[in-house]
Amino acid sequence: LAEIKHKIPVLSLDKAYHNDGLIQFFNRIQKSEIEDTKIVIEEKIDGISLVLYYKNGVLDKAVTRGNGFIGNDVTLNVQTISDIPLKINYHKELIVRGEVYLRKDSFAEIIRREKDIEYANPRNLAAGLIRRKKSKETARYPLNFFSYEGFFTEENKKTHFDILMELKKLGFLINSHTGFFYIKEWEEIREFINQRQNQRKELNYDI
Repeated sequence: LAEIKHKIPVLSLDKAYHNDGLIQFFNRIQKSEIEDTKIVIEEKIDGISLVLYYKNGVLDKAVTRGNGFIGNDVTLNVQTISDIPLKINYHKELIVRGEVYLRKDSFAEIIRREKDIEYANPRNLAAGLIRRKKSKETARYPLNFFSYEGFFTEENKKTHFDILMELKKLGFLINSHTGFFYIKEWEEIREFINQRQNQRKELNYDI
């Protein structure tokens, strides 16, 4: 697959495995930001990171994360994913980050139907499908996509919440299990995280 240089740095995420780590993160933010900083909490989908490039309202390129600076051109394969709009009502340059994934029930049905497919989990299969050399092979499988970040050229002052709402308005799928809080609402934040953790087994996708 052809390699393409990203127009934005596609960075990985910092990690915290306990509440203490999250509190330390919040404390660092509060030292440098205003007190009423807002927090957005989203599920990290266990899929394949993808960057979509739109020009004149049309999907121009779809590129894997790669090493964060250079990724693989998977445009033809991505055009077969129904969750991803090929045309949008926005005619300036737009870059959208998101995650390609395979639902658990789809994975189970594929494994049941195609005995020769040997993949340990939905993520590995999704990674293989998105990199197929022939897009008609990718099109045979029901890949899905959640958008979680957008880079609008004309406005850099949008909040993350504003960006999510703008993407949704343009037809991108946004994960509905998303929480919005003030940074000082720690008890509410902790309750939301615990709730999502307790319900993760009920999801039809891995996080």
